Order: sequence, then structure tokens, then C-alpha cells
Amino acid sequence: MKLKGLIRTLEKQHRELKQIAALRRIDKADRGQFSDELSLTDFEKRLIAGTLKRADGNLSEAARILQVGRDQLRYKVANYRLNRHTAKVPGSRT
Repeated sequence: MKLKGLIRTLEKQHRELKQIAALRRIDKADRGQFSDELSLTDFEKRLIAGTLKRADGNLSEAARILQVGRDQLRYKVANYRLNRHTAKVPGSRT
């Protein structure tokens, strides 16, 4: 029983590390857009926007990269009022 819990925890950490790695790739592409003091919501918005930009606005591809369901990503895009085609965060400088 404890081994299954450990495996689940490690799998979750692995997914989170992959998301952080994806953000770092996005950050390298868009130097200066990300600050060191982002709220969790801002971090998620920018991660989703950057991934959508990388996927040319394709929700299915972005969901695959982020390892989330397409419907979950669609909900987040609508909730954060992101434009999936331009991948811009409302109120951002770019």
C-alpha cells in the first residue's frame, strides 16, 4: 500500500517537473516576459499561453504537452480569457 502511494507521488512530481521544463523552454524563447515573483495563477496563465503559442493555438497539442485533458485546458483558457490563437494573456505587456 505504501509503495503505491510513493509511486503516485513520484509520478505527480515527474509531471510537475515536465511542466516546469516546458516553462523554461518558453522562458528562453520569450526572455523578459516572466518575472521571479509570479502568483500561482499568473504562472499557470503564462504556462498555458506559452504552450498554446508553441502549439500554434492547437488545444489538443497544448493539452498533450501539458499532460492535461483537452476539456480541462479549454476550461482554463476560457476562465483566464486567453486568446488561444494569439496566445496572449490579458493585461500583459506583450
